[in-house]
This record gives sequence, structure tokens and C-alpha cells, in this order.
Amino acid sequence: MKAVIGLCALLTSVLVFGVLSCGKGEEATPSEINPEQPVCFPQFKTHMSTHAAAVVIGELVLEDCYLRINGNLIIWQIEYSLNNNEGTIEVLDGNGEVVARVGEEVYMGGGATRSVEHVNSLIKEPLAQDCQGPFWFQGMGTRLNLNYSSDLFSLEVITFKDRKYYFIRKKPLLDEFFIQKIVVSGKLVACYDAYCLRCPSIMVGDVPLRYTPLWPADCTARVENGVFEILDASGKVVARDGEEVQIEGNLRCGISSDVSKQLFNELPGQCSTCYFNVLKIVNTN
Repeated sequence: MKAVIGLCALLTSVLVFGVLSCGKGEEATPSEINPEQPVCFPQFKTHMSTHAAAVVIGELVLEDCYLRINGNLIIWQIEYSLNNNEGTIEVLDGNGEVVARVGEEVYMGGGATRSVEHVNSLIKEPLAQDCQGPFWFQGMGTRLNLNYSSDLFSLEVITFKDRKYYFIRKKPLLDEFFIQKIVVSGKLVACYDAYCLRCPSIMVGDVPLRYTPLWPADCTARVENGVFEILDASGKVVARDGEEVQIEGNLRCGISSDVSKQLFNELPGQCSTCYFNVLKIVNTN
């Protein structure tokens, strides 16, 4: 293969927008590749266990040959591989499941470094010394961040200017796993001043505790005059960003149960792990 010209494209495994993963010196037939779109895929020499508790969440982009999230150049585990799905670059895990896709949000555990020397000591083929970091060591929990096929909830992305909000509605199956009813009063929070949460939450108490609400299936959401709102089946606003709301339902915190683990693995990574199954919106102020 001809040398890939780019900032970091030196001595790194490359997939050139085709079905082949071509190492240095191999030739791919023109009918199977597009030389204009090389994809570099640096990997550890062996499976790398990372104890870092950090998480990166963001759109997977192809930049200067490499896959990045929020500017971080990803260093991939050895069992992961690239796939070209009709022109869309995907990353597969060891079981052949799609866990990342260019142009979509990805959730990934791991940790970061800015030292290309440290990276080169761990990967199969070295990066160029002028390769721009930071570099992200892929850890546990890599997955597509937005799940539209869960049997527990439906997900809608509400877009307003440069903001995105995740609106989550429960499915009937979820009610089977929540038993004890409680009533809580708290504030619906989508934005703190200029900072906005992608997963609007109910904030309860002075500390406060942050709950991820799973709204009834007949509720809708919108942004009206720049403010995130929840509407009931009749179209009445029943919750609004920054205002108090009283809700009745069921609460589960943590990931100790099977349903909590499923919610943790399928909900967007920005959502709190205290899940409130909303049965009724009691009143609003």
C-alpha cells in the first residue's frame, strides 16, 4: 500500500474505506478501496487492562486518518476491529457486535495520556513522534451511546440550536420491575446557567440527589422560547426547566439488579444511575 500521507499516518494499521485491513507493504485492489479515505487503527500489543475510572462520551470522528472522540485519539484493544458497512466505518468488538460508528455518539471507559512515547511502548506499531494527542486508552464499556431499540424505554433527541436533550419514555415492561411507590418533589433541571445537561434530571433536596426520570409513554418534550418542557397527553406543560415538580412513581438507584444494569448499559452515559419510573405528575408550580 502506498504510504498514507497525514499528520499521524506513519507505521499504523490502516483500513482504506474498503473491506480489507491492509498492513504496510500490502496492495489493495482499486475496486475494493477508496484511497481518499484511509482509516488508521492503532491497537495495544495485548489486551490492556486499565483501572482508570474515567469516561469519554462524544461523536466518533475520522480526523487525519485516526478515530477520535472529543479530540482524543483512540488506542483500541487488540480484539477490536474495523468494518466498512456500505461506506460507514464501524468498530466491532470481539464478538462481532457494533460498538462504535463514525458520526454517532460513543460511550467509552478508559483513561488519557499526552505522551506519545508512552503510547508507543504499548501498541503494536508506533505512531509518529509529532502525532497530536491527547490519546485515549480504550477501557471497559465501549458502546453506542444512543440506544433506540431498548425493550425498557424509547429515546428521543430534542435539538435546540447547539444543544441536545435526551427525552426518555418508559415502555410497559419497565413497570414490572418497579414496585414500591413514592412521591418526590424536586426541580427539573436541563440547564445550569450556560451549562446544559443532555439528560435532563429531577434534582431533589439541598445536596441535591439527581434522578433520571423515565416519563410516561404519552408524554412529549419540546424546547419553547429556549426552555426545555415536558407535556402530558393533552398538550399541557407539566414540567419546565428550573421549576419545581412533584412526581409519583418508583425509584431504583445503583446497578445491583438486572433491570438497573440493563438501564445503565442502554441509557445514554450522561444519565444518572438513580432511575425514577414516573407513574404520575402530581402537580407543578
